[in-house]
Amino acid sequence: MTAKSARRLTIIAAALAAAALACAVFAFRGKIAEEYWLWRLEDSDEAWRKLAIRELGERRSVKALRGILELMPKYPGLTSRALVKIGKPAFPLILEALQSPDELHRLELILLLDRIDRHPTCVRALGMPDPPPLPPVE
Repeated sequence: MTAKSARRLTIIAAALAAAALACAVFAFRGKIAEEYWLWRLEDSDEAWRKLAIRELGERRSVKALRGILELMPKYPGLTSRALVKIGKPAFPLILEALQSPDELHRLELILLLDRIDRHPTCVRALGMPDPPPLPPVE
């Protein structure tokens, strides 16, 4: 093999490796971004934490549920909006958080459950009977 063909082979191999790397980054961009925002959720800077809560809610990140719930007392409105966007996967952790001794926090969680699912299944999850059906419209 001559030096010229070895150089050409090296350039082709480097181009193929760069293309493979670009494809991998493109394919896993959602996971990479989610991990980045999970890392930012634990940041000491309040602005980054708020932005991470917003982004993880938009991405409907189930991995972020516990971290977002832990930040709920500090940022109630922002975390509630994020948890509503994540939706029903948040139910088990919200129900677990209802064991909180803080009555105001429990009330916020119950209202949050109602915003996520307005059906009586939410009420049943709290151990309460279903409300009576509405009378028929005449």
